[in-house]
Amino acid sequence: MNFKQVKRLFIANRGEILRRIALSAQKLGIETAALFQGSEIPSYLQGGLVNYFRLSSSEDVKDYLSIEKMIATAKELGCDAVHPGFGFLSENAEFAAAVIKAGLIWVGPPPAAIVKMASKATASEIADELKIPRVQSFKNITAANIDVMMAEVLAFGEGCGYPLLIKAAYGGGGKGMRVVQNQESLREALIRGASEAKNSFGNDLLVVEKYLPSTRHIEVQILADSQGQVAVIGDRDCSIQRRHQKIIEEAPAPGLKIETRKALHHAAKRLAESVGYQSAGTVEFMLAENNGEQKFYFLEMNTRLQVEHPVSEEVFGIDLVAAQLNIAMGQPLPDYQRSLMPRGHSIEVRLYAEDPENNFFPSPGLVYYFDPMQGPGVRWELGISSGEEITGSFDPMFAKLVVWDEDRNLAIDRLCQALKQTIFFGPKNNLSFLEQVLRDSDFKALKFNTHFLQDKIAVYCENITTLRHSLEDDIAVILAHPPQKSSGEKVQLGAGELSQYIYGNGDPLGGINKSAAGDNRAAQTFHYNLRNQIYFSQSKGSVTKGFRKLDQDKFAPFCYAEYNNAQEFKKFIHFEGQVFTVVEAKELGLTDSGSSELRSHDIESPVPGKIIMVACHEGKEIAKGERLFVLESMKMEYEISASITGTLTKILVKEGESVVANQTLAHWD
Repeated sequence: MNFKQVKRLFIANRGEILRRIALSAQKLGIETAALFQGSEIPSYLQGGLVNYFRLSSSEDVKDYLSIEKMIATAKELGCDAVHPGFGFLSENAEFAAAVIKAGLIWVGPPPAAIVKMASKATASEIADELKIPRVQSFKNITAANIDVMMAEVLAFGEGCGYPLLIKAAYGGGGKGMRVVQNQESLREALIRGASEAKNSFGNDLLVVEKYLPSTRHIEVQILADSQGQVAVIGDRDCSIQRRHQKIIEEAPAPGLKIETRKALHHAAKRLAESVGYQSAGTVEFMLAENNGEQKFYFLEMNTRLQVEHPVSEEVFGIDLVAAQLNIAMGQPLPDYQRSLMPRGHSIEVRLYAEDPENNFFPSPGLVYYFDPMQGPGVRWELGISSGEEITGSFDPMFAKLVVWDEDRNLAIDRLCQALKQTIFFGPKNNLSFLEQVLRDSDFKALKFNTHFLQDKIAVYCENITTLRHSLEDDIAVILAHPPQKSSGEKVQLGAGELSQYIYGNGDPLGGINKSAAGDNRAAQTFHYNLRNQIYFSQSKGSVTKGFRKLDQDKFAPFCYAEYNNAQEFKKFIHFEGQVFTVVEAKELGLTDSGSSELRSHDIESPVPGKIIMVACHEGKEIAKGERLFVLESMKMEYEISASITGTLTKILVKEGESVVANQTLAHWD
């Protein structure tokens, strides 16, 4: 047995997965190293979790897609092993081979196995050889050969019928994925899909397959060692998706029949064994159910650690990252199959800086304050903290919340409580939206598929709006009588200051008898209670939490903070799981939009990003809803369309140009 001890591990990734890997490495006595970008060390590298790191001069996703830079940095930092995390180069066989050639230990599957399984095209051929059912597909499309291949792709679409699904052959997370409803939109969808795939994974190879809308997304977790042992570590359901990207995952997959589960596990194990797989991997399937009969179809294999791996860890008590490291060092797997039994139920939600009411458009920006709710059965995977910026350069996911409980219903309740009590003052996000999904009776009753959210989004957003309206009187009362400001120091936060508060005049339960203006209810008593101070990782400051007395026996907690800079004064209130923000602009001679020159018909960039397509020209008559620009932000592509009819008079940007939020892109009449 060839055992190799890893002493210092380079983690070729960033954010919450970097922290997650470093925690397991530290537990095994392995030092860690990483690359970081920007002028300040991010929170996920602080606290001694990462021992060594190298600064990159700019914040650029290309650093994480550069094989040469990653290996050079690992060697400069004295590392003897590399873990790729997920995304970026994690399923790149060339990267794996280069790491091994450089004399470093690769924490992942052999390059040959990645070549066979990381490509959706090759994996489908292996599934055919093993007689594992799958959907029809067409492969080997790249940006360079789209026009050459169009006739064949059109023939494939005509043969199997629309809709079709375009996928990045070496990707995941919804990047490069497009549903095509007809042949007229096929070519452009291929072009856009190839562009996203290249930007996210460094490879623009695409696969086109028949799209099955009424299916669930089921995946099987495996571990395999260098001695040829393959263990199945249960299954997960990942059907709740938006833009083909998972937002809720759970283990075990609920509602599977015993024979279906056994067949899924057997198929996953055979696939792994057929390619000599090693390390952690996930085999994904689509599950269709009709009149009580369950059928599954092979989808793809992810030759890496999955974003949703924590739910499997929670129900099986296995550290999958530690297992990866042990396998990479040559250790055999324990005899899992003799004693491996799932315990309870675990659910994970992904927290995104995005606007559910605007087609989940990305929403980067400053995180003024972030206080994740803690408690039994609650686990956080964090990539950001108070005082840090969520940038437009990377994926909009900034944290994962994972819960465990004895059964699925209890886990749902615990997760809803954790979401409701988590305080996040920052960019628009999906916390309230996630709670709406979890509380949906159809979700609880397993009446869902991968299309579940498509018809529910408007209802969820309307529910949130109704809830917020019902709280407006309470918010008015809080705004009329906020906690008393302390005489202590102000917290420097970005270009402004966040004020620190205490409650009452030194009396933590000092009450004031007041009522809000225009409120015809009885006068309400406020009780403020000092919360333990929580310090920012970079800028030492705190926000405390107060309590409003609703009646004799009930208290409703709220958190209040103020942010002050040269341009604006902001007040934040977290109440009943909702965040209310009041912005008062300073008098700087600006219009409501923040620009003295901006006209109502000008077109702005909603977020920072890069212009990848200008679909209009000066002097053109523009119809309402017509596409004007395509913007890349947070590794996804978004269309900017005309909100009214008009004529363009001036285009101010060109393709390839980077833009900031609210930058004027064009003028029109």
